[in-house]
Amino acid sequence: MWIFGVLLWCQLFVCGIKAEEHICLENPITLCQEDDFLLRFLFLERFPTEREIKEMCQSAVVFINCLREYKENCGSVEGTTLSSTETFVKMQNVITEVCNENSSLYEVYVTNVDCLVALNDKLSTCEDKARSVFVAYQEFQSKAVRERDDPY
Repeated sequence: MWIFGVLLWCQLFVCGIKAEEHICLENPITLCQEDDFLLRFLFLERFPTEREIKEMCQSAVVFINCLREYKENCGSVEGTTLSSTETFVKMQNVITEVCNENSSLYEVYVTNVDCLVALNDKLSTCEDKARSVFVAYQEFQSKAVRERDDPY
């Protein structure tokens, strides 16, 4: 019976090491991203509402804690912009400041959120106009090159 106990203990110990080693082979960004809300927020092309900020903060705190754990257990977060401790600490500080409802940054944003959200449509319209001017310019350049290369 004691042999069974020793074998079980060895199995759990070895599996625990293997699991940690296996985790360290994973990409930390993929591993720590529980849901796609944080990713969607990073590519948000408009000012977020206060509700969206609060939702993002829940995911961001879980994400940064997971990255911290990964860094502690695996030694580094290689292959990411978080490979230096200084960069990682700065990222933690930004998330803490943005997500702290008592911080001046959060208070200023929330105070002005209605104005910022109202700008979303204007920014989109401005982007669309800028994009159409750029596309027209590219087409003009392409046409000029074609006419230069084949004048007939």
